Amino acid sequence: MVHHQSNKRKKTPVHPDSYGMVVEKANLIIPDISGFTRFVHRTDEITGNRIIYRLLSAIMESNVLDLTVAEIEGDAILFFKKGRKLTPEEIKKQFDLMLENFNLEVNRIGEEIGEKINLSLKLIAHYGPTADYKLGGFHKLYGKTVIAAHRLLKNSIKSDIYFLFTEDLLDEDPKLFLQKNPGFKRGRKNCKIHGGFRNIPFLYFDYEIKDSVAMRSLKD
Repeated sequence: MVHHQSNKRKKTPVHPDSYGMVVEKANLIIPDISGFTRFVHRTDEITGNRIIYRLLSAIMESNVLDLTVAEIEGDAILFFKKGRKLTPEEIKKQFDLMLENFNLEVNRIGEEIGEKINLSLKLIAHYGPTADYKLGGFHKLYGKTVIAAHRLLKNSIKSDIYFLFTEDLLDEDPKLFLQKNPGFKRGRKNCKIHGGFRNIPFLYFDYEIKDSVAMRSLKD
């Protein structure tokens, strides 16, 4: 007697909360490690894995804004926080702490292995409507806002250490913000999202610029 295997696709279990998905506005914060690809190619898997684990841990332990982790993808962490817009001042202070602890850990590891580690950190911040759901124990985000935030990781900024946020996070005219914070510059990214294109304006602070004016912190 021949038993025929069923061609039916096994259903993926869906968390009950997924059926009640609600679209809410959220802050998306993505710290991303610069130099990761080069690092992977020149480091053995075991050593590289331990180093990246320690660096990502340093970033996560610096979380003072009570951000929630949605994803960890190799060299980047997608944090989010629903509700009101976080101000650029709040996000920059958060990034300053992440950057400080990241650099401390990089230097500590370099001393332990007797080799300089050429890794640095940048951060992308965006705000807009997102939906979230749970799948297999993971908390996932969905929507055009998420796609745009990821697209912004690829941009024309000639730096490995910077803080970038979109104008969606601003409650004032960008020109007025730049007047008050001369260390920042403007840019824009043309992103393909869901078959269409969106030109996303942003502002950024380049930490690698040595000019004293550009290195000035956000005013209180």
